[in-house]
Amino acid sequence: MDRGTYFFYAGEERARKGKPNDPGRRSRILQATLEVIRADGVHAAWYPRIALRAGVPLGSVT
Repeated sequence: MDRGTYFFYAGEERARKGKPNDPGRRSRILQATLEVIRADGVHAAWYPRIALRAGVPLGSVT
């Protein structure tokens, strides 16, 4: 096993590097962005508002 490809915690494999935990997250963020822009304009497209609408952590959109 290539240790550069995996994260390890206490000697056990935790998660694969580069593999998204939630594959639908990206499309939810995009959809939320378009909804915010459509409803209130580009000036209202703030990261916290988009994250809240998409139901994702703020760190996922910044």
